[in-house]
Parts: sequence; structure tokens; C-alpha cells
Amino acid sequence: NGNNIGAPTTYTVTDIHSDYDIMVTFTDINYTLTSSSFGHGTITPEGTTLVAENGTQVYTLVPDDCYTVSEVLVDGVSYLNELEDNTLTLDSIQSDMNIQAYFQIKTYNVTTTAAEGGFITEGGVVNCGSDVELTITADACHNIDSVVVNGVNAGAVETYTISAIDTDYTVAAYFSIKTYTITSSVNDTVMGTITATDTFDCGETPTYEITPNDGYYIVDVTVDGVSQGIITSYTFGSLDADHTIDAEFAMYTYTLTATANVGVTSTPALGDTVVDYNASVTYTFTVDSCYEIADVLVDGVSMGAITTYTFDSITADHIIA
Repeated sequence: NGNNIGAPTTYTVTDIHSDYDIMVTFTDINYTLTSSSFGHGTITPEGTTLVAENGTQVYTLVPDDCYTVSEVLVDGVSYLNELEDNTLTLDSIQSDMNIQAYFQIKTYNVTTTAAEGGFITEGGVVNCGSDVELTITADACHNIDSVVVNGVNAGAVETYTISAIDTDYTVAAYFSIKTYTITSSVNDTVMGTITATDTFDCGETPTYEITPNDGYYIVDVTVDGVSQGIITSYTFGSLDADHTIDAEFAMYTYTLTATANVGVTSTPALGDTVVDYNASVTYTFTVDSCYEIADVLVDGVSMGAITTYTFDSITADHIIA
């Protein structure tokens, strides 16, 4: 009868003595949804939103650059797995709700490897947007051959910088061993041999052999211009530079000494005659008138009364008298 009695769910009319008008007015039931964001990102709508009973509310989460959604809580319960493209849909709402969106920075893995012969800065987990500088160092016996970044050859660089990282990286460093040349020579290949000129890896210790041919001998061996004396082999220490090794040979020579009494001449002449190894020399003796050859001695051994004597393939000193 025109009187507002509130919003009871029941009303009893007692002791009726007249007509009664009872008017009931209904309103929609609304629930309050409160959303908030934490960190580097936004949730839309943010703040308080009224939603009708059994209604639907859609929230859009937008991380800042280099950030991602790390968690979504609805009344303290994780809804992270309910997100689709950073969109959260709440259906059939039956109560007030508290929605919290959390954001965290993205991270990327930098994986580095170094082949034999050198080192590269150790990789790790890096925040999005960071710059990462990698140093590549070869050991004493190697050179940097190449640095391969995500499958692309960046060249033989000593440093590589990843700027504003926004993806995972794999960086592999490769090295090549240094090589050195030992250049060998002899003054005459007829006289002898030496191990041939060759190229060796850094750190090797090659041995060079010096061998005179028959009838020849070693005069000197020089390494990098410094005399090593009369040696038949030379071992280089751990190689870290190019080197030279040179051998000088000479032919053996022998002395033939000829003597005679008065009245005798010879060809070659009396006295000392120097001859080469393996040479042959014939002595011819001529006597003056009134003289004759009584005997010829070769190295003290009588050859008889001969006028000629031939030394064949000489390999030693001799005396002929």
C-alpha cells in the first residue's frame, strides 16, 4: 500500500480488513571483478568491473617489450594455462573475483662451444635486450679459423657482440693449427743429402738427417745461420717459427808423396800431389843416363824395378819411392 518494506524474501499480511497492493521490483545481480597488474605490462580492463550473474568477462594482457606473462591469479588460483594469446576469458560468473596479472622479463640461452685449440667466453642465460660480448682466444699453436653464430660464419673474429638479444644463440669457435716451414739446403747435391724442406705443425720437434755421399764429408751445418759444427742430425725444439738448415759438404782429398834418388825424375813431379777421392794417378819414372831403377817401393812394399805405377781408386794417402 505504498510503503517500502525493503527487500525481504517473504512478507506476511495479518489481520486483513481491506484490500492490499503488493508490488515487487527485481534488479539484476551484479558481481564486482577487480583486476590489477604487477611488473612490466598491463591488463585491460584494469580496476573494478561490474559483471552480471552468469556473465562473461574478457581480459587482455599486454607485456612490455622483452617481457612475458609469468602468472595470472584469479582469487589466488593460477589461470596461466587458461590464457589464449594472452587473453583470459571468465565465463558463468557467480561471485566477486580478484584478478592479478604478473609479468617477468624474457630470458634467452647463449650456448658457446670451442673446438680444440682455443677458448670462448662461457655462455649462459641472458635477459632480453641485453648486449652480450664474447671473446674468442686461440692458444699459442693455433689461429682462429671461424666463429659460427646460429649457423652463419661470422669470420675469424676475436670478439663477437650480440646486441639487444631477442632469441637463443649458439656460438661455436673453430681453430686451425699454425704451421711452420723448415727450409733445408746443401751446397752440392752430388756431395750429400739433407732431409727435404717441409712444413710442420706448431709444437712438433722434427729431426733433420745430414748424410754425406761416399767420398765426401760434412764441413759444417748451420741452423738459422748459426754454425752447429760437424753433425749428422739436428732436432728442432718445439716449433714456433720458420727455420733454415744448411749443410756444407766437401770431397775427401789424399796426398801422394813421391821421392827418388839422384838421377830420377817423375811425372807427376816428385813431392806431394793432392788428388780427389777415388781418383787414379799413374807415376812414370825417368832416369838419367848412367843410372837405372833398382826398385820402386809403394807404401814400403817393393814393386820391383818398374818405370810406371798406377794408383787406382784412391781412398788413402800413399808414398811412392
